[in-house]
Formats: sequence, C-alpha cells, structure tokens
Amino acid sequence: MQRIDSIDLESSLRMARAGNRDSLQSLLVQCRPLLKLVARRHIRQRFRTRFDESDVVQLALVAATDGFRAFQGKSDREFIAWQQTILRRTLSQLHEHHSLQLRDVGREVGELVSREDDDIADLSVVWNHLRSGQAGPRTEVIEGERAIIIAAALQQLPDDYRRVIELRYLDGKKIREIAAIMDSSLGRIAGLLRRALDDLYTVLPEELRAEFEDPAP
Repeated sequence: MQRIDSIDLESSLRMARAGNRDSLQSLLVQCRPLLKLVARRHIRQRFRTRFDESDVVQLALVAATDGFRAFQGKSDREFIAWQQTILRRTLSQLHEHHSLQLRDVGREVGELVSREDDDIADLSVVWNHLRSGQAGPRTEVIEGERAIIIAAALQQLPDDYRRVIELRYLDGKKIREIAAIMDSSLGRIAGLLRRALDDLYTVLPEELRAEFEDPAP
C-alpha cells in the first residue's frame, strides 16, 4: 500500500482548463476513488436493485470527459460539485432505465432516486467517530480534497477491511450489526476492524490519521 500525503486538484484543473488532456485524465483519476465510494454507498443504502459501482463510475467519468469543455468553474470545489451532478444524473438514468425493464416483465421495482433530496450522492464522506463512553457518535462531514484522500486510502485496503470500515464509520453500524451483515462472529469482526484501521492509518497523511484514530468499542 502507498501512503497518500497530499493531492493537488487545483493544478490539474488549471492545466486541464488550458486544454491539457493528460491533466484532465489525472484530475478524473484522482476523483475516481471518491466517486466509487459514494456510488457504492448510494447503491447499498437506497436501491433494492443492485448495480456495479465500477460501471456507474466509468459512465460518469466518460460523461465528464466528453462534457468538460462546458465546465465553467475554476476551483476544485466547483469541479467536485460538477462531478457530483454528473454522478447523480448517471445513477438516476441507470436506475430509471432498469426500472422500466422490470416494469415490462411485471416485477417489483426499487425506489427511484430523488433528484431534489439525494444526500447520499453528495461527494463527501460522513465519518462517524464512535468513541467509548459517549452517548452517541460524533459525525463529521468531510469534503473536497480530504474526502478524496480518505476514499483513495480506503480503496487500497482489502475488500473485507474496506467493507468493515465503511459499515462501522461511514454507515455507523454497531459491531453486532456488522457481524450479521457479514455473516460472522462478533470476535472476528472486532479483530477485522482493528486490523483494517491499522492498515488505513498507515496510508493516511499525519493530520487525517490523528483525527480519525478512534477506539473501536
């Protein structure tokens, strides 16, 4: 695994707006882990119909590549907001298309994406700090480059490590709930979570590692 010290969206964005195609691809590659993380959580939490998040992200990135000339923003925040709009549109179109196919054969259809109330498709990470002795979790919304770094770090983990961290700290699930979801014992999940956090902290930059080092009760 490779430690992620920092990213620089602004430089890539500036060069991409100047017409540098390599910089545009670099920009999109840096955003891919966050798009994939958000798409995966959106699919898991909102849809009964399952899509593959890699396919969703690939379609969103193709749309971003094709439509970049129309992008008028200058900051990384504006670019991320633009990517968010593309991802939301892609998810909505895929789900509506599949819903129509299901209706044609008379099967039950999962709920459609709401374009007005779709917080799961926001390009941010909602991190639930689950500290011992507290009545409830402390929730922090992480956006921009920090969210991209966290998503890129999670992507480097083995699938079971990434999944247990997402369920615990992003979805706010309790250990017993995770054990039921992953069809495993409480002891195994607790150990898996400790090892997953250890690996995560080795790739996060110092300021983020210190911020997210919470005991896992």
